[in-house]
Amino acid sequence: MENSKIIKLSDDMDKQVFACGNIVQDSICSIYTLDGCGQPQLTGTAVLLNIKDYFFLISAAHVLSDNGPELFFPYMKDLHGIEGINHSTSIAKLSSREDDKVDFSIFELKTPTKEKFINEYKFLGIDDIEINHINRNNRVYFGLGYPHEITTVNPLSLKISEYKYIFWSFEADLEKYTLVDCERHSHIVLKFMNNQYYNYSNPKKTAPAPYGMSGGGLWCMKNLINPDLSNIDYKLVGILIEYHDWAEIVVSIKFHLITETIRKFYPELSEYIPVSRITKVNIDSDETLNSD
Repeated sequence: MENSKIIKLSDDMDKQVFACGNIVQDSICSIYTLDGCGQPQLTGTAVLLNIKDYFFLISAAHVLSDNGPELFFPYMKDLHGIEGINHSTSIAKLSSREDDKVDFSIFELKTPTKEKFINEYKFLGIDDIEINHINRNNRVYFGLGYPHEITTVNPLSLKISEYKYIFWSFEADLEKYTLVDCERHSHIVLKFMNNQYYNYSNPKKTAPAPYGMSGGGLWCMKNLINPDLSNIDYKLVGILIEYHDWAEIVVSIKFHLITETIRKFYPELSEYIPVSRITKVNIDSDETLNSD
């Protein structure tokens, strides 16, 4: 009888998550604004989505809407302005963005910004999304984005040094949802384990705080063990919106809220977007987004 090989789950997950991350890493981008001195400042991350002839940035509302009118993205080793139409959750009726548990933006890219993104990045499509995803605590989730802590800007040359980071984890206990006033039909709350976190240039290391990863994507792998790393079943299921260090959790908004909102603002795309069986989205006259 041959000796069986024992594989540690964490080691196997590292390989699988890294394989998936290598594929989707060109489908996110960092988002910058200018500080009071005109210096570039990382404000977060965005996921790129293409539906028919429309090209979108999907991110947290506090990334695309709360940092002034000018936004920038890296293109050809330089920063370029982003032009388009932004639809975001509103905080007009709330005391602060921290009270906004929906917190997402749908930014339709316009020419010439759209062409630059198409040349530099890889857009995801509807088939890459699991719209009617049901949270499962035995599934592996992985998030991808750009942490503030390891992003630097040279004040003289304005050269930016940034790194994508990826982490994997499992769904948090139900009590964590209550702690941050979230529900499973609209959110996925994850344990944040900083030992399951690494970048694409250095070996796995202890994680920096994931601030700056807001707006990054959250994917779910359907199987814990995938012998064939070239054939892993995974789908985009959410957008990262919050990190609570005191509770050691990361919060994401589920993607069906975003696709249903796209359907409302862009009815011509409805036939290409599977209908959510989980949540209905209402849009008030002032374009405030609500979910039922």
